[in-house]
Amino acid sequence: MSSENRVEVQNPLAVANYVINLAVSENNPVTNLKLQKILYYLQAAFLNEERQPLIDTKFSRWQFGPVSQEVYYSFNSHGASAITKPAQTIDFEEFDIETPEINLEEKYVDELKEYTINLLKIPAWKLVEKTHEQALWSDYSDDIKAFSAPDYNNEEIQKYFDEGSAEKLWKSD
Repeated sequence: MSSENRVEVQNPLAVANYVINLAVSENNPVTNLKLQKILYYLQAAFLNEERQPLIDTKFSRWQFGPVSQEVYYSFNSHGASAITKPAQTIDFEEFDIETPEINLEEKYVDELKEYTINLLKIPAWKLVEKTHEQALWSDYSDDIKAFSAPDYNNEEIQKYFDEGSAEKLWKSD
Protein backbone atom coordinates (compact mmCIF):
# COMPACT_ATOMS: atom_id res chain seq x y z
CA MET A 1 0.00 0.00 0.00
CA SER A 2 1.51 3.33 -0.98
CA SER A 3 1.79 6.13 1.54
CA GLU A 4 -0.69 8.36 -0.35
CA ASN A 5 -3.38 5.76 0.31
CA ARG A 6 -2.90 5.72 4.05
CA VAL A 7 -4.98 7.49 6.64
CA GLU A 8 -2.83 9.31 9.14
CA VAL A 9 -4.10 8.10 12.52
CA GLN A 10 -5.50 11.05 14.43
CA ASN A 11 -5.33 12.27 18.01
CA PRO A 12 -8.68 11.38 19.66
CA LEU A 13 -9.22 14.94 20.91
CA ALA A 14 -8.59 16.30 17.41
CA VAL A 15 -11.35 14.11 15.98
CA ALA A 16 -13.62 14.94 18.92
CA ASN A 17 -13.01 18.65 18.30
CA TYR A 18 -13.80 18.18 14.62
CA VAL A 19 -17.11 16.48 15.50
CA ILE A 20 -17.97 19.17 18.06
CA ASN A 21 -17.22 22.03 15.66
CA LEU A 22 -19.17 20.41 12.84
CA ALA A 23 -22.09 19.64 15.18
CA VAL A 24 -22.22 23.27 16.32
CA SER A 25 -22.03 24.52 12.71
CA GLU A 26 -24.90 22.15 11.82
CA ASN A 27 -26.85 23.58 14.78
CA ASN A 28 -26.93 20.10 16.35
CA PRO A 29 -24.44 20.15 19.26
CA VAL A 30 -23.51 16.83 20.84
CA THR A 31 -23.41 15.61 24.42
CA ASN A 32 -20.48 13.55 25.66
CA LEU A 33 -22.66 10.43 25.31
CA LYS A 34 -23.42 11.12 21.66
CA LEU A 35 -19.84 12.19 20.95
CA GLN A 36 -18.57 8.83 22.23
CA LYS A 37 -20.89 6.86 19.95
CA ILE A 38 -20.04 9.04 16.94
CA LEU A 39 -16.31 8.52 17.54
CA TYR A 40 -16.85 4.76 17.75
CA TYR A 41 -18.81 4.71 14.50
CA LEU A 42 -16.22 6.91 12.78
CA GLN A 43 -13.53 4.45 13.83
CA ALA A 44 -15.67 1.59 12.50
CA ALA A 45 -16.28 3.49 9.26
CA PHE A 46 -12.59 4.02 8.56
CA LEU A 47 -11.72 0.45 9.56
CA ASN A 48 -14.46 -0.83 7.25
CA GLU A 49 -14.12 1.58 4.33
CA GLU A 50 -10.39 2.45 4.37
CA ARG A 51 -9.08 -0.68 6.16
CA GLN A 52 -7.28 1.59 8.62
CA PRO A 53 -8.14 3.25 11.93
CA LEU A 54 -8.95 6.94 12.04
CA ILE A 55 -8.39 7.51 15.75
CA ASP A 56 -5.44 6.58 17.95
CA THR A 57 -7.56 5.42 20.87
CA LYS A 58 -8.94 2.36 22.58
CA PHE A 59 -12.67 2.15 23.12
CA SER A 60 -13.75 0.78 26.47
CA ARG A 61 -16.93 -1.22 26.94
CA TRP A 62 -19.07 0.85 29.30
CA GLN A 63 -22.70 0.74 30.42
CA PHE A 64 -23.91 3.01 27.61
CA GLY A 65 -21.66 1.56 24.90
CA PRO A 66 -18.17 2.28 23.59
CA VAL A 67 -16.14 5.08 25.19
CA SER A 68 -12.78 6.67 24.42
CA GLN A 69 -11.75 7.42 28.00
CA GLU A 70 -9.30 10.18 27.03
CA VAL A 71 -12.10 12.03 25.24
CA TYR A 72 -14.70 11.20 27.88
CA TYR A 73 -12.66 12.68 30.71
CA SER A 74 -11.88 15.78 28.64
CA PHE A 75 -15.60 16.56 28.43
CA ASN A 76 -17.19 14.87 31.46
CA SER A 77 -17.58 18.21 33.24
CA HIS A 78 -20.36 18.95 30.73
CA GLY A 79 -22.48 16.15 32.20
CA ALA A 80 -25.46 15.62 29.89
CA SER A 81 -25.26 19.15 28.45
CA ALA A 82 -24.32 19.98 24.88
CA ILE A 83 -20.64 20.54 24.19
CA THR A 84 -20.16 23.72 22.21
CA LYS A 85 -16.42 24.37 22.56
CA PRO A 86 -13.51 22.14 21.53
CA ALA A 87 -11.11 20.62 24.03
CA GLN A 88 -7.80 22.28 24.69
CA THR A 89 -4.56 20.76 25.86
CA ILE A 90 -1.56 22.26 27.57
CA ASP A 91 1.92 21.87 26.12
CA PHE A 92 3.98 22.03 29.30
CA GLU A 93 7.27 22.31 27.42
CA GLU A 94 6.15 25.41 25.54
CA PHE A 95 3.69 26.59 28.22
CA ASP A 96 1.14 26.88 25.47
CA ILE A 97 -2.54 26.06 25.24
CA GLU A 98 -3.42 24.18 22.08
CA THR A 99 -6.66 23.09 20.46
CA PRO A 100 -5.99 19.71 18.80
CA GLU A 101 -7.10 19.64 15.16
CA ILE A 102 -7.30 16.89 12.60
CA ASN A 103 -4.55 16.57 10.03
CA LEU A 104 -5.98 14.57 7.13
CA GLU A 105 -5.76 14.59 3.37
CA GLU A 106 -8.73 16.35 1.77
CA LYS A 107 -10.39 13.15 0.53
CA TYR A 108 -10.45 11.79 4.08
CA VAL A 109 -11.73 15.10 5.45
CA ASP A 110 -14.59 14.87 2.94
CA GLU A 111 -15.37 11.31 4.07
CA LEU A 112 -15.14 12.30 7.72
CA LYS A 113 -17.53 15.20 7.18
CA GLU A 114 -20.08 13.07 5.32
CA TYR A 115 -19.97 10.29 7.93
CA THR A 116 -20.18 12.75 10.82
CA ILE A 117 -23.15 14.61 9.35
CA ASN A 118 -24.97 11.30 8.86
CA LEU A 119 -24.24 10.24 12.45
CA LEU A 120 -25.28 13.62 13.86
CA LYS A 121 -28.79 13.00 12.50
CA ILE A 122 -29.21 9.97 14.77
CA PRO A 123 -30.35 10.64 18.37
CA ALA A 124 -27.91 9.66 21.13
CA TRP A 125 -30.29 7.07 22.62
CA LYS A 126 -30.59 5.38 19.20
CA LEU A 127 -26.80 5.22 18.86
CA VAL A 128 -26.58 3.67 22.33
CA GLU A 129 -29.29 1.17 21.39
CA LYS A 130 -27.45 0.24 18.18
CA THR A 131 -24.16 -0.37 19.99
CA HIS A 132 -25.99 -2.50 22.57
CA GLU A 133 -27.42 -4.67 19.78
CA GLN A 134 -23.90 -5.51 18.63
CA ALA A 135 -22.38 -8.74 19.90
CA LEU A 136 -19.18 -6.73 20.43
CA TRP A 137 -20.97 -5.10 23.36
CA SER A 138 -23.78 -7.48 24.36
CA ASP A 139 -21.51 -10.54 24.67
CA TYR A 140 -19.72 -8.69 27.48
CA SER A 141 -22.76 -7.39 29.40
CA ASP A 142 -21.91 -9.27 32.60
CA ASP A 143 -18.29 -8.08 32.45
CA ILE A 144 -19.50 -4.54 31.76
CA LYS A 145 -21.71 -4.61 34.87
CA ALA A 146 -18.70 -5.83 36.86
CA PHE A 147 -16.45 -3.11 35.33
CA SER A 148 -14.13 -5.82 34.03
CA ALA A 149 -14.86 -5.90 30.30
CA PRO A 150 -11.84 -5.78 28.00
CA ASP A 151 -11.43 -2.84 25.64
CA TYR A 152 -12.54 -3.17 22.04
CA ASN A 153 -9.71 -3.69 19.57
CA ASN A 154 -9.61 -2.43 16.01
CA GLU A 155 -9.36 -5.92 14.53
CA GLU A 156 -12.62 -7.08 16.11
CA ILE A 157 -14.43 -3.86 15.16
CA GLN A 158 -13.28 -4.19 11.55
CA LYS A 159 -14.19 -7.89 11.41
CA TYR A 160 -17.63 -7.23 12.91
CA PHE A 161 -18.51 -4.55 10.37
CA ASP A 162 -16.93 -6.54 7.51
CA GLU A 163 -19.22 -9.48 8.26
CA GLY A 164 -22.16 -7.30 7.27
CA SER A 165 -24.44 -7.90 10.25
CA ALA A 166 -23.87 -4.45 11.77
CA GLU A 167 -25.62 -1.40 10.36
CA LYS A 168 -23.22 1.07 8.79
CA LEU A 169 -24.88 4.08 10.36
CA TRP A 170 -22.31 6.45 8.87
CA LYS A 171 -23.81 5.89 5.43
CA SER A 172 -26.82 7.91 4.35
CA ASP A 173 -29.97 6.06 3.40
